[in-house]
Amino acid sequence: MPVRGLRQALDQDPAMALPKQLLDIQRIYLEPAIEDYARGREILAKYPDAERIPVESHWKIPELHGNEGSAEDWLAIKRATLVLGIKKGLTMRPKDPTISPCCD
Repeated sequence: MPVRGLRQALDQDPAMALPKQLLDIQRIYLEPAIEDYARGREILAKYPDAERIPVESHWKIPELHGNEGSAEDWLAIKRATLVLGIKKGLTMRPKDPTISPCCD
């Protein structure tokens, strides 16, 4: 679709309009230790009005993981929700060439 046609489509159908901001953070799930890190404090300061929800682990958030009902709302959830966690170990996963082949 040419640019002109895309602009007309966006003008005619507001549902196709792009958001002014890609992120509109409303809630932040965070591991308590995140505030011990300068980068964590910096991110939290960027969204002072967001609801902060402490979690034991960023992998254990029932509202986000394993909830089939949230699949329909996934785009809205991704725009409004931020998850901050701490990397617990130095383990690295080897690159799987069957998933992401590359020319080394």
